[in-house]
Amino acid sequence: MGSRISRRNKRKQLVLTLQSADYALLFSLGVLRALRSDQELILSDRQPPFPLSSPNEYAIVDCAFTRYWYGAVGNGSYSSFLAFGSTPLALAAAASTLASVNRAAADATDAWRMCDSGQMWLTGQGFYLHTFQGPLFFSWNGISELTLLSLGSFSFTTTFTDGSIKKFMVRNDCAELATILWAAVRMPAHWVLDTTAWIPNENRVRLEANGYDLSL
Repeated sequence: MGSRISRRNKRKQLVLTLQSADYALLFSLGVLRALRSDQELILSDRQPPFPLSSPNEYAIVDCAFTRYWYGAVGNGSYSSFLAFGSTPLALAAAASTLASVNRAAADATDAWRMCDSGQMWLTGQGFYLHTFQGPLFFSWNGISELTLLSLGSFSFTTTFTDGSIKKFMVRNDCAELATILWAAVRMPAHWVLDTTAWIPNENRVRLEANGYDLSL
């Protein structure tokens, strides 16, 4: 009987063990509290391996990211030599042609498509997406729309210097913090600044079970 109780307790401890996303949410909550009380933000001990856009700009936190862009990569058209007949070669060619047509149709449909990945650095002025090609900066003021989609995922819309408007999605542990920092600059009445409802219930249960106060 004693061993069974021990195993049950062990399973409960494993369920309530904090995960990386939980710690990221706690950090985001700390930043939100600082913003609401006009306190200075705690800066990261780590700074990016590239110069920032302003001499008074410092990194708050960094985390790995994967970026997606929203759109189509073709017009759906496909042309090829059509093979006729019932020989294995002809049937294989027909199947290949059909697969290519289906791929062309899928490419012509607006969808989220993986763009790149690397390290994301957040500052009080925006964020940098650092890949093997170098850093790409997006200022909070330059982002017209930013939406928290789910835990660890947000989308944003921005206008480039050539006038093109593009929509991206970023997946990482900094999604909630990015939403908070953007809202503080661009939309002070945003709901994420007045509540902790952006903390998912599953994470909330683990954090509160470990004694963390999630109130503002």
